[in-house]
Amino acid sequence: MNKGVLRIYLNDSMLLKSILDALTPDNKILPKGMSISSTLDDGCLTLTVVCEDGIGSLLNTLDELIESVNMCILSIKGLQQTYK
Repeated sequence: MNKGVLRIYLNDSMLLKSILDALTPDNKILPKGMSISSTLDDGCLTLTVVCEDGIGSLLNTLDELIESVNMCILSIKGLQQTYK
């Protein structure tokens, strides 16, 4: 079993909550042998991925999560600028 932890630290707790809310639906339907859990504590969003497949599956999943987090941040920041 392989395990990876991704921690995102931001000073904006509302942004972290929005990221968590955006990722949650994607993290519900997963391949067999994979689980993703998340916690939000004091300026830190923690995503934990457990994968029974090879390390490649774990790394690909972490990479997809990083991409999704980045897209969330860019989208939310863009909307904040648009509606100032």
